[in-house]
Amino acid sequence: MRLLVDNDIVLKLASFNLWDEALACLEAAPEDVRWLPTARFALDLHRGEAAARRWGATIAWRLAGIAATLRVLEEAPNDAVVAGLINVVGIDVGERLLFATAAASDSTVVATGDKQSLLALANDPRCAAVHERLRGRLICLEQIVLQILAHNAFADVRARVLQSRALEIDRAVGIAFGAGEQADEREVRKALLGYVTELRSKGVELYTFP
Repeated sequence: MRLLVDNDIVLKLASFNLWDEALACLEAAPEDVRWLPTARFALDLHRGEAAARRWGATIAWRLAGIAATLRVLEEAPNDAVVAGLINVVGIDVGERLLFATAAASDSTVVATGDKQSLLALANDPRCAAVHERLRGRLICLEQIVLQILAHNAFADVRARVLQSRALEIDRAVGIAFGAGEQADEREVRKALLGYVTELRSKGVELYTFP
């Protein structure tokens, strides 16, 4: 799978210490993953001490390790496609670049931790053509966590999430694991699936895992 990722998805999976597990579930090798040209700067990775102060030393260290394996997105998207996404509330410049680039390919998937961008893409009339092009090639964070749970021991995943700043980093995942050590796998899955179902009900054409 050729995968484009936004800053949110990298940060959140690094925080949960589930990046490698995510790539395994997505069947994406590190060399097949691209991230934004501005990602290092947006996450303060160009200044190690600043990243440690902002995210904490452990998460900053994980982010640096991930950054060392990723390639920067270099393709130039169609200017007309990019222009069509400008001024769409909910889609920032990074998501705009990812969506426009993926729309030019039939085999590229976008993974994002920003549900608002997905909702804007699906529901703003100016995005209709791009959303149609990306039908079935959009992945949200909750889907990834569900796939990780399907392939890994629940207790291990729960421990990693609980050791992170889950509620601060991502509200949905934080709520899903909100019972802490008492969090039950069935209830966690139900909560995560609820967010995925809500996105689909609001028109987002998400990826369907086999």
